[in-house]
Amino acid sequence: MSLITSRTKFWEDMKKKRFDSFAHYKMFLKEKSDEMGWSKETVFEALKVAHIFRQDEEFGRQMLCGPNALYIRKVESLDGRWADGPIPDHALEGKSAEDVVADGHLFEVTFDELIGVPHGGSFSKKLTGTAQTWHVVLGDCLLYQRSDDKLVPILIRLENRNDEQPATWWTPPEPDITDLNHPKHLAWLYAKMWFRCADVNCYSLCTHFARAHATNELFAVAFYRNLPNAHPVFRMMQPHIQGIIPVNVQARAVLVNPGQNAFSLFLSAGDNLKTVFNNYYKHFDYKDLILPEDVKARGMEDIPEYLSGMTLSGTGISSASTSLR
Repeated sequence: MSLITSRTKFWEDMKKKRFDSFAHYKMFLKEKSDEMGWSKETVFEALKVAHIFRQDEEFGRQMLCGPNALYIRKVESLDGRWADGPIPDHALEGKSAEDVVADGHLFEVTFDELIGVPHGGSFSKKLTGTAQTWHVVLGDCLLYQRSDDKLVPILIRLENRNDEQPATWWTPPEPDITDLNHPKHLAWLYAKMWFRCADVNCYSLCTHFARAHATNELFAVAFYRNLPNAHPVFRMMQPHIQGIIPVNVQARAVLVNPGQNAFSLFLSAGDNLKTVFNNYYKHFDYKDLILPEDVKARGMEDIPEYLSGMTLSGTGISSASTSLR
């Protein structure tokens, strides 16, 4: 059975199932792992995350080490968007917000690329059978680095500008509320899910496509046009640019083609790519591509576990520069 056929069968079986518990879903994945060509170790590791995804520590870890870790930056001031934010006392281990900022232990993730982007859902009826509105909601998150170095969210700001609704503020429940089904826990989980919707929009369209694909294609074209295959710089860079151009040709035909836009199948902002890309490139600078300098500019260089392998990346760039000289 081909991989495509097995995947199609997997999703068909998935649709037929009615999972009554996480244990039921877990057993289903175990049974299907061989058909899909997945190693059981990979499936088990993924299921471990499923058990802890509600924890604020796991949320913070994904902000540091997840695929969209280039948005987080150190907070220098609580003026501006955070001025009216009700930071709960229990979230800062008894410290004042001003002291936490002064100590460099407060961080933010904001997604301004979604400003002015209308709601989506143009393909909703084809996918689900009913016409739906896929909401584009602005999401910002304030995170605190605790005394144990763990990063946790302490304040989320959500704003539905498309429907002219005011911004709302969401905070974690008090420590003495231990029931995960308590309304405050569920409200906090709901806010984190809305924030992650904004996160996946900006990751898929900005970090992944615009930054990793579209921008890097410029360098690939320049290398292939101007340097011979034997040139030392070309030989050093070729493994990094190999395949970018043909992949992007396919992307322009399928992912971002106005008449066949695959992004609109799973992203609420996918119907309005031009606005998102315009917002992203308004603030883009080529200096952002120099990863060690970008990390330092955002104040993240001393954060434990941030972008695992960052030291190696910086060393590699320095070594390459030394070799070229």
